[in-house]
Amino acid sequence: MDSSVPSLIPYQLKAIDYEKNNELQLALTNWRIAEALMNERIRALTEHIGNNAEKHFQRGLTCLNDGLIDQARLEFLTTLRYESDHSDALKCLRKAVNPKRTIEYTVKKDDSFKTIANQVYKNNNQNILVAFFSGLESEKDLVEGLVLSLPVLEVEFTKRFFNYHKEMALARKYFKDKDFIRVLPIAENIVKHMPDNREAVFMINSSYDGLAEALFKKQKYNDAIDMLKMIDPKFRNVKPRIMEIQGIQARHMATDTENKNAAHYRDGRDFFKKEMYIESLKAFEYVDSGYADVVDKIAELNAIMKNESEIHYRKGVKHFLNEKLDEAILEWEKALAFDPENLKVQKDIDNAKQLLKKIDEIK
Repeated sequence: MDSSVPSLIPYQLKAIDYEKNNELQLALTNWRIAEALMNERIRALTEHIGNNAEKHFQRGLTCLNDGLIDQARLEFLTTLRYESDHSDALKCLRKAVNPKRTIEYTVKKDDSFKTIANQVYKNNNQNILVAFFSGLESEKDLVEGLVLSLPVLEVEFTKRFFNYHKEMALARKYFKDKDFIRVLPIAENIVKHMPDNREAVFMINSSYDGLAEALFKKQKYNDAIDMLKMIDPKFRNVKPRIMEIQGIQARHMATDTENKNAAHYRDGRDFFKKEMYIESLKAFEYVDSGYADVVDKIAELNAIMKNESEIHYRKGVKHFLNEKLDEAILEWEKALAFDPENLKVQKDIDNAKQLLKKIDEIK
């Protein structure tokens, strides 16, 4: 598989941060990069799976032709692990399978190939094998009470893909290095095969705990809480820690809000002193209504801007009467900037522009 494909996680995290800060275009760009990387990863993985399936299938054919039935069976099973609907591997597997033991399974109400695979092989992904060895055309033929004779394959199949000592050694190494991201999939795979393995269970819960604390230090409080919720309650009661983080998060949010209010209020006040009323109003509108005297400031600004709009409107009327249409439009546009909802000003601008257009056509 192509290991040169870069990780999409950094771009996903950037996109999330940009969304939180309302920088939506940057967020979209990073989501698109992540999507492109994901598609490339899917392509590479699909190609890798196909190549491995074909490699093991060809090995199986060679073993089958040489009379090495056990080896052929394992190779065909490996092929199906990579590509569960590999029809040629299924056909060859029937020739290679001469099971010492079979399992008789009685079909229950509402059974499917997947539920039977889960019962017999502890793996619902082996539904293709159940369908194949049952000899049934479709799941509609799974009649309650029907007895299926299925080969015992799971022991050999599991041995082929799970090496406990190797997996545990690797998990211990990553756990010692506190590389929790790498620990989790390995430890979870061990528990999948050995549910009572206490060391692997401990690694899983401790890894979630370690990742949660790392996220907390980065002030990613929601992500830290989500990670803590993954911990088994039997391992540790995380509710007090979650409540503690939520309290810290609330205080940070209050501080952030206070800082943002103060900054926007300061900008609004500075713009006001420079008589930049439009900019001042925009700054004050970012401030929470309960902060200082911002409501009074906005009311004062609205009154000033109404007055400014009226001044520019009258200047525009004077220019219009003197047949100076360009100057009239310019003044009315200034009036509209101070009072954007003034429909009368907008109508006068449109009329003046239409008049200008007719004059240009006459010329």
